[in-house]
Amino acid sequence: MKMKVAITERELRYEEKSRDTVVEKYETTYDDMYKQLEKLVEERDTLSLFKFIQSDLERQKYLIMTHEWAKAKGLSEMIGFLLKLPGLKVEERYVMYTFLAFSKGISIQGVVDADHPGDLERVIFQVFPAAGGLKDYYFLNTAAHGFPVLMKDDLGKHKTLKDAVKGCEVFLQPGDHAMGLLKPEELTTRVHFEKVYSKIVNSSTFIHLFVDGLARFFRRLTGILRPHSPFDAKRYYEFYFLESDELKGLDIDLDRYMNQIFDLDRRLKERIKEIGNFKYKLKKNYYFFRNWIAKKFKRTTVWNKYLQLNKFESILWRTPIFLQDNELSEYRKEELTQVVFTDDDYIQTIEQLELYIARIERRIDLLKKMSFENQDKYFNLDAINKFADLSVWAKIAVPSAIDTLFNKTLWDWAYPEKAPLGQKIFRVFASPASFFFYKFIQRYLIRKVKA
Repeated sequence: MKMKVAITERELRYEEKSRDTVVEKYETTYDDMYKQLEKLVEERDTLSLFKFIQSDLERQKYLIMTHEWAKAKGLSEMIGFLLKLPGLKVEERYVMYTFLAFSKGISIQGVVDADHPGDLERVIFQVFPAAGGLKDYYFLNTAAHGFPVLMKDDLGKHKTLKDAVKGCEVFLQPGDHAMGLLKPEELTTRVHFEKVYSKIVNSSTFIHLFVDGLARFFRRLTGILRPHSPFDAKRYYEFYFLESDELKGLDIDLDRYMNQIFDLDRRLKERIKEIGNFKYKLKKNYYFFRNWIAKKFKRTTVWNKYLQLNKFESILWRTPIFLQDNELSEYRKEELTQVVFTDDDYIQTIEQLELYIARIERRIDLLKKMSFENQDKYFNLDAINKFADLSVWAKIAVPSAIDTLFNKTLWDWAYPEKAPLGQKIFRVFASPASFFFYKFIQRYLIRKVKA
């Protein structure tokens, strides 16, 4: 599946300025690194050279790759992922991720230090069964700073997700690339406005001046409320998605991983139900608060089954995927699994999950290595061939994009209900802020960017 992203002309100038800021910001870092490398080569310090290559260069490989990509085609290329995931109840879910060459902070000149190469944004879909073989499709755009909006939007009844998003446009919100969809009816409104505007403007010079002034005022007003003003000219870029089945072609079986997670989560829910949901939440929060007070006054903290159950839940949903294997291993070594699981089959499931996460990590490391050292083989992989129209640096970035994906938590993927309490609170403020204060700041900065 492929989609198109729309960027208005003013936002495009802002993007260019932001991209240049990111590139310039990291250029000095790379210059220093290359000078150090040249010095070691000149001195023929073989041992230090090997250490430098194995540590510094390996650690900086991601930034170097995304930096080069941003310089070459940073504005017009995106790598997409469309992952099908199980739902928490009767629904199924999808997450649409895009990996971009650079991220940008709230300011153009780096007053807030949030600019860096590489960025990952997403839209979450929730799909519910409906009559007549159809499904109800809903979506959650990303608000400010990566938080999903509070209220889901409706795409109607369709057979497939491809049908549901047909005619939609993707937008990347000014400021931090927060991602969202514009529905066909919203785009149709824009077309009608443009037709009326064109007829009125061309009718007389006086009306042209009057309407043009009115349009500028309207643009300022709607720029705060909507991602795109009806009078902004747009540019379009297409991007393609790697879907879950195509990830299997890279030996990454997402279905297997998610089935293991949900199997363990089901047993965890059963254990909590045995205690009582209300009692578990009450006791858990009580002991959290008690331990917080105890730490403040350097007293002894409490560690019991309520906190142990919460820790296991946190590992499943609130720990980055590539850290889950180590966390689960520690959990087993401390013999805490007996609090949740009494059946050896579940202990084996945990061990299998640990091994599979480690296997995915090794596979991605192998793909990264192949993308630099064996490019003939790498560029002929079916999944990479899907991105045939992308530049070389964008293709090389695919394994790093997958790696970035698996360094996120599952709640961040598509399960905001499982977020930590602090993140849920921030989401409440971020969602409306993205439509008012945040967008107001971004629109002001965009207007400051001259053509």
